[in-house]
Amino acid sequence: MITYVKQNIFESPAQVLVNTVNTVGVMGKGIAKQFKQIYPEMFEQYQIFCENKALDIGKLWIYKSDHKWILNFPTKKHWRSPSKLEYIEAGLKKFVATYEEKGITSISFPLLGCGNGGLDWETQVQPLMEHYLRPLPIEVYIHLTDSKKSKPEHKEILATKNWLKAMPKFLSFNEVWEDLQYSINFESNLTVKGENWRIYLEEINVIDEFDQLEKSPCILFENNDNRHVLSLYQLKELWRLLRKVGFCTKKDLPEGLHEYGGLVLNLLNRLDYIEPVEIAYKFNDDEDFVNGIRVVPYKMNTGFQNKEGETTVEPRDKK
Repeated sequence: MITYVKQNIFESPAQVLVNTVNTVGVMGKGIAKQFKQIYPEMFEQYQIFCENKALDIGKLWIYKSDHKWILNFPTKKHWRSPSKLEYIEAGLKKFVATYEEKGITSISFPLLGCGNGGLDWETQVQPLMEHYLRPLPIEVYIHLTDSKKSKPEHKEILATKNWLKAMPKFLSFNEVWEDLQYSINFESNLTVKGENWRIYLEEINVIDEFDQLEKSPCILFENNDNRHVLSLYQLKELWRLLRKVGFCTKKDLPEGLHEYGGLVLNLLNRLDYIEPVEIAYKFNDDEDFVNGIRVVPYKMNTGFQNKEGETTVEPRDKK
């Protein structure tokens, strides 16, 4: 499955990040330069491979760090030359043929051969990537640069390194629940699309796994005659999804939450380690994007951050 994300590739939840390279040992511009700065040991090995003529078009090299794998994907022969569509196709064919044996379960791609490579995204590269990557039974993220929302390219390398070393699985649901309780006790009002909601904590009767009635905490949303209940079980399932995938839209919410998904996403967005993100499962134009939330691992231990005024996520449905 392909997910289009307007987000820095270095902030991806994927197991593998794709670095576009040439075959002469130079990482001088664009995303390759950033990879070089973040993974200097990888760059040294890459230079040796190129000097020994071991890296060529249609060959892929995986560098494994403690927390991320980097798939070095040749999109041009010499850094002075443009990328060619047949180079992109050769690499994609190789990836499709080998990803399973390499143990790749999720991967993030930039726009292969675009930008410094000179290829056109909409007419050349996107159809090719869709053709080869759409059928795969793994999570495939394609990162679209959003200049209005993305941080500049000179983003601090140390901050990016810290992010790459952080792992979402280390944040337990108990910590998330404590942060949400603090948030609600601190501010019990939530404004979404101009409507004011009161949120509060309460205990309700639920049936446990042994078919016994027990009291369980929940979150209630109230607005005039409207009342919605977010159970601890639903919240736990949602966090497990976020922890596994890294992203979530209204469409991805656990069963029973779609009707008031905007409230749930906005409440979670209060947490300092959650932030808005735009996501699309197909991409023709910006109308395909919906608003959602994502986990920001490098902020995970900073706790709840109060946000004044309206929260910033206003989920919209596809037109």
